[in-house]
Amino acid sequence: MANTLTNIHHVKQKMFDRNMLNNHSLILYIGRDEVSYAILQEAQNQIVYLKSYRLPDSHNTYAFKQALHTFFAQEDIIRNNFVSVHIGINAAHQTLVPKAYFDEQELEKYFDFNFQYKPQKHQVFYEKLVISDVVNVFAVDKEVLKLIEEGVGKNYQLKHAATFLIDQIIGVNKGSHKKMFVNVQKHHLDITTIQGNQLLYHNTYYYETSNDFLYYTANAAKHTGVNLSNDKVVMLGDINEDHIKFQLCKKYIANVHLGSRPITKNYCTELAVLPDNYHYNLFSIL
Repeated sequence: MANTLTNIHHVKQKMFDRNMLNNHSLILYIGRDEVSYAILQEAQNQIVYLKSYRLPDSHNTYAFKQALHTFFAQEDIIRNNFVSVHIGINAAHQTLVPKAYFDEQELEKYFDFNFQYKPQKHQVFYEKLVISDVVNVFAVDKEVLKLIEEGVGKNYQLKHAATFLIDQIIGVNKGSHKKMFVNVQKHHLDITTIQGNQLLYHNTYYYETSNDFLYYTANAAKHTGVNLSNDKVVMLGDINEDHIKFQLCKKYIANVHLGSRPITKNYCTELAVLPDNYHYNLFSIL
């Protein structure tokens, strides 16, 4: 089988030593069409290593899993003796349930309400968001879980990437005005609307064209009361000012701009080669 992994970025601190990682942690992001990981130096709370790959879209289940298998087989550095291993997975359907109505015994029903739950295929998880009064219920393909365990061992913590993303956005937000955050991947976008420390909306969309991208963004704004003439819209992830998607949005959204890396971590100077808004999903983990 041809190699289905395409390297996107590979950045490391000048003094990085892969044989001296006992005081480091691993953070791993498994997206719908990307897998990336970073190594965090614990004492400095600093990202000192980053590597990312493009995957076949998760809609192509077989190719996606084969690419994940290849990734875990070749990236032997991730099997070091890390202080901790934290994983954020976006290649998994999820639904948000208000805490007031949440019942742990009803996990499968919550998931099955929006997606088809298959007990033989899925393992269901849940996690309470740190700040917002909602619970994230999601299901991961059991074969993907097996690949993860084969790749990093059994000692890891897994959460849905949306949990890290929402907690990060709300946790560092200042002010009480309504804001929309659009987290961009190659063919997916996560749209999150907040007001102060309140989560108003979160959903993920699949898009093919720049017009699709604009439509989903504008439609989400309409349904959450975001005023595209005044309210701030922040673009995160795989986008920059030269992208057609961003240029198109600028025509219709007055206050749109690119975001920056999470302030909860430090970053080695070598990462300055990448735009600040890149790899937001990955850097939100932990």
